[in-house]
Amino acid sequence: MTNEKTNSVGRLGFGLDWQYRDSYPQKMPDLCARYAGRLSHLSCVSLPSAADARTFMDECAGDLPVVHHLPGVAPAAPGGPNLELFTRLEAVSDVLGAVWTCEDIGLWSIGPYPLPYFTPPLFEREVADHVVDGIRRMREVSRYPFVPEIPSCTLAAGRMSLGEFFHRVTDGADCDLLLDVAHVFSYAVAVRRSYEDVLRSLPLERVVEIHVAGGYIDPTFDNRYLDTHSHAVTPAVIDLLQEAVANAPRLRAVTYEIGVGLGAEELDSDFERIEGLLAEADWTPTIARPSGLATAGTA
Repeated sequence: MTNEKTNSVGRLGFGLDWQYRDSYPQKMPDLCARYAGRLSHLSCVSLPSAADARTFMDECAGDLPVVHHLPGVAPAAPGGPNLELFTRLEAVSDVLGAVWTCEDIGLWSIGPYPLPYFTPPLFEREVADHVVDGIRRMREVSRYPFVPEIPSCTLAAGRMSLGEFFHRVTDGADCDLLLDVAHVFSYAVAVRRSYEDVLRSLPLERVVEIHVAGGYIDPTFDNRYLDTHSHAVTPAVIDLLQEAVANAPRLRAVTYEIGVGLGAEELDSDFERIEGLLAEADWTPTIARPSGLATAGTA
């Protein structure tokens, strides 16, 4: 890495998974150190305790702002969000000094039984209203803003479009939105619609964070996009990112989510590609830790 890159404005953050901290091209602390000066923030999922969160802050985040990506609170679950888990994770958010919390609006399990693959909700008015109710209940027990994330869509079922569904959710809950452009692409592939049209149908005025990650279209089923996080970012997803950045007036953070199967060269290449796109757009993040909340070592 050149000094010019190292000293440039940090425009982009990493999306990391704590349970795989030793499985990236480098161990998580070394990976974060390698990109020091180029990272605007970190987002981390699967932090099980305040002690783990302190280790993450000490070894990885340092002074960087952190988004707390929740693991399985599931506002879209038939029984509503897991408030017991959510309340326990508040201690993790405290240590992180979380800018906000987030989670995909979808299903990982039915009761105690895990699904074989993450599934989006039924795109129906009643389900959207159920999600709104869940977000309101979460808001009652947390000091941190919750930002719902558009889910990956290996299928799409229901009488509402993705855009209609998330307009209803964000309007009903009066909340911000996390836009994952690879997930938008997965929906467009599943329903065979123009991905640009799908993007424009969404409430972009509510977007405060964008996720981007790698994946590929299944070579056997051309209407299924595999959101692996362990492959290069497809050109269509880069196109979506460029348009989303230009049309999300309240955007504060862009997060590059990386998976454990991603090679070091692919990671470097995609990071530079995304970083260059943001620089060309003259976009800079406006993400910082909230004031008046506990930070690492004080919770």
